[in-house]
Amino acid sequence: MTVRLLAYAKLNLSLEICGQRADGMHEIRSIAQTIDLADRIQISARAKTRVFCDESLDGPNIVEKAAAIVLREKRSRGGLEIRIEKRIPVGAGLGGGSSDAAAVLVAANKLLPPLIGDVELIDMASSLGADVPLFLTGGCMRLTGVGHPEQKMPTRSEVFVLVVPEIRCATVDVYREWRSSDAPSQSRALGQNDLYPAAARLHPELRMYHDAITQTGGKYSGMTGSGSAFYAAFGSCAEAMRARDTLARQELGCRVYCCRATATGCAEAGGEEA
Repeated sequence: MTVRLLAYAKLNLSLEICGQRADGMHEIRSIAQTIDLADRIQISARAKTRVFCDESLDGPNIVEKAAAIVLREKRSRGGLEIRIEKRIPVGAGLGGGSSDAAAVLVAANKLLPPLIGDVELIDMASSLGADVPLFLTGGCMRLTGVGHPEQKMPTRSEVFVLVVPEIRCATVDVYREWRSSDAPSQSRALGQNDLYPAAARLHPELRMYHDAITQTGGKYSGMTGSGSAFYAAFGSCAEAMRARDTLARQELGCRVYCCRATATGCAEAGGEEA
């Protein structure tokens, strides 16, 4: 049997750095919303685990780790063939790798008996990365600690315009560059991201994209995650499409998307086949 999934991206609609722990990790408060920009993933049971992707991925293969942990938990002697068609830009703060890993957990749990319970699946996701559990539920979530989901919130109704520069921001470098003085002194609002000053110091060219998305006239706008993507929120599809077209005409050297919020972290694409 083969399972095909859409693994959704996410936006951090706010991101506050609360401080650094003794182990070097940063405590955050954030509101995150999954959106319908998605990787396409196809997963089948096979004798050995192999991962195929149409784009070269940086760093350790979190998808392969996800497959290994679920196979070990199920005491399976077989493997998984995983094929990924990347649509979520890498190094943009959109959570593509974590979303792919969560989708593998969901699909492998469906493919191979016995069924793993939700609580145990969340524990497995947490062992892979701080934001992987977000994509098991998806929708709009309040995140705390190192990025763990704390509270489910109503799915956002806005339509989002997304600008993705041809710049890859390394999360570890951006967090390392962060300073306590980067936090705004005024009250918190949607669109605020404490990591933006750090990302802009590392990649000064990001300021051009920040200014461009701010000038679209959205209800609020900001950078997602540790960058490099920016978004603006609009009350209607027509407004968002006009803003997208305006940005496209500026020839900023970036990709521009129009996205809607999703209520889940992944969804079936094309169903299953035996």
